[in-house]
Amino acid sequence: MMDSQKGHATSSLVPTFKVRSIRDAEPGLLAAGASVAHRTIGLGKGKRVAGYLDPDQRHFRLIEFS
Repeated sequence: MMDSQKGHATSSLVPTFKVRSIRDAEPGLLAAGASVAHRTIGLGKGKRVAGYLDPDQRHFRLIEFS
């Protein structure tokens, strides 16, 4: 399905990118125009995830494993 106002497909799929450190990656994302959708959440067993919106308001997540 296409979102006629933004011109891109809509989906319940949210891309997730593995990073060494969400805390270290976040400043670069914000400087590039992303915004925080949800703060970092601990998932247990050393896993943490945070959600963001890109400049076109598409959701994506970062995940880290320690």
